[in-house]
Amino acid sequence: MPVPPPHLRITRYRITRPLSAVKLEDQPGSRLRKPTATMVELATGVIVEAEGSRQPSGLITVLVGADAFSVFFDDPQERAEVVGVTAS
Repeated sequence: MPVPPPHLRITRYRITRPLSAVKLEDQPGSRLRKPTATMVELATGVIVEAEGSRQPSGLITVLVGADAFSVFFDDPQERAEVVGVTAS
């Protein structure tokens, strides 16, 4: 089965080293999320799901359950291992 293009794939990662992230919040009436002033550390062992593709800022959105966070694109590749890739 061919791998879907990046904008159509969902990649799941298991964090292997703590990962800094900015909490995002929903905006009423919009699909876009906005950053908050809350910085968190995603702990080792947490499963995150990359949502969408890399933004021009170099950031991506990752989901942990129902919570959304913004992280640098390279961080999951350097601080996590892929546990699954599926088409969206």
